[in-house]
Amino acid sequence: MNKQVILGMLNGFAFTLLGFILILLVFSSQVSVTEVIEAAIKEGYLGKLISFASIINIGPFFYFIRKRKDNRAKGVIFATILIALIMIVFKFI
Repeated sequence: MNKQVILGMLNGFAFTLLGFILILLVFSSQVSVTEVIEAAIKEGYLGKLISFASIINIGPFFYFIRKRKDNRAKGVIFATILIALIMIVFKFI
């Protein structure tokens, strides 16, 4: 795999983590972050939160496209698809 694709994947995972943290901060305005995560696990919507957090990858994807760093953009897309596939697998387990 190309080094630029791997860097794009790392960017995709990092931005998804950033999006997840932002979502947790929004939802945890009145309760603690751990309570939000525990409720998400208990009620079965943790995967949906993570999938929703990956929407933030649109930003770096279009940034890399605009800067003509196509391999990094491919890495961001690959990371987003990998996250989606993992969420699908966990949903059926």
